[in-house]
Amino acid sequence: MPFPDEQIPPGEEWYYEIDGRAHGPLSWSNLEDLLGRSGETAAQVRIRNGVDGEWAQFRLRSSPARSPSLIATPVDSFDRTAAQRPLFRPNGSRFRSLFQRNRDIALAFGAWILLNMLFVLNWPEPYARERRYLATLQSIVAEADQLRASGASDKEWLELRKRAKEGLAPMIKELQKSASSAELPRQQLLWCARDLAPKIMGPSTTERDQNEGRLKQYLESVDRAIGGH
Repeated sequence: MPFPDEQIPPGEEWYYEIDGRAHGPLSWSNLEDLLGRSGETAAQVRIRNGVDGEWAQFRLRSSPARSPSLIATPVDSFDRTAAQRPLFRPNGSRFRSLFQRNRDIALAFGAWILLNMLFVLNWPEPYARERRYLATLQSIVAEADQLRASGASDKEWLELRKRAKEGLAPMIKELQKSASSAELPRQQLLWCARDLAPKIMGPSTTERDQNEGRLKQYLESVDRAIGGH
């Protein structure tokens, strides 16, 4: 309970706890006097500021001016606001402090992230060349279908054969260097460009239709394998 006739300013209400029971409120000066007269018993006392404040432990210190007396100390050095201090610093402050102590590590980590980003941005797109080959063959098949549907003349078929041969020649040359069963999309592209595309040029026949069917199956397989668009 407060001392008789004691007027406690707002925010200066102090409580103390002993044997599991809380007492107060008291002003700071009265609380200090009370604990100073408690001797060894005061070492078991905890205090807090306000009804919802954090309890702070006390310990006994010696003073050159008088016999050992109790100083209210949460953990560190004593002052009146010690029990009101936050137990933890804000995360931002701790992060800044950590960054300052480990600046070299932070800079190295930042450089590593930047290098990885540049590596990803400049890494060549997977199957970019195969997608170009696929698009070229699909274009030739589409043009052959269109000529066949319109009843194209021999001259028109001859022009398509010539253009297809010129367009497929560098593709075939490059694919022959690396196409294998281990690189099935490239192997199928080679079969389409070298073996099947030249055989679909002309009006519809049983053989041409069969070759075109195989060619389209291979192109669909390649499209699935390389994730064509």
